[in-house]
Amino acid sequence: MACAIRLFERLMINYPRAFDVVVADELYAKSNFFNVILEHKKDVMAVLKDDRRDILKDVDGFFTGKAPTYVFHHNGTEIKCWDASGFLSWPQVKEPVRVIRTQETKAPVCRQLDGKLHDQPVSSWTWVTTLSTLRAPTQTAVAIGHARWNIDNNGFNESANHYFSDHVYRPEPTAMLNFWLLCIMAYNFFHCFYLRNLKPAVRAAFTMLHVSRQVQAELYCCSGLIEQPP
Repeated sequence: MACAIRLFERLMINYPRAFDVVVADELYAKSNFFNVILEHKKDVMAVLKDDRRDILKDVDGFFTGKAPTYVFHHNGTEIKCWDASGFLSWPQVKEPVRVIRTQETKAPVCRQLDGKLHDQPVSSWTWVTTLSTLRAPTQTAVAIGHARWNIDNNGFNESANHYFSDHVYRPEPTAMLNFWLLCIMAYNFFHCFYLRNLKPAVRAAFTMLHVSRQVQAELYCCSGLIEQPP
């Protein structure tokens, strides 16, 4: 928690306008974390899971038996949402908070083993946030909450599997720092090229991995390491 707050303070010094919302998992649903972010006029959103909290008990009682306030479909998943603001059950936070709960049902899948459709388990999520409904309507807030997965999927997973950032090539502080800087530069440059330079039709036709291999092949050809095809 202390490390996360220090990182946030550094971001506010160096990149104060780079972001509007801090999204975090249940570990950071703490009043001191929320208050630091609020002091800097930013919003925060975190997963709410701790059953011992008064606010979660209050939310359970408030939402139980009520029809969802919003229902939408996304990528074959039906998402029922309960959304309410003005909760005062977390007095340690300087402002009333908003709570969003979802019940998400994915479409049945056909199992290869028997060729039959099987229902998938229903997942449930609860978020606590300082975002107002004016700044982030229900569907937008849910998308922001789930976007936290991008940290693992597009950040750690991709950088480890495709940029080999999980290997220490030389155990010396300066060398390790230089490798990380080069790795992150390559990651950012390639994502900018793929998302900003390529047309949507090209991105729809070719995966990011395919494009990266094409770039790699061009680099090998231009460097003279392999012969160019006739």
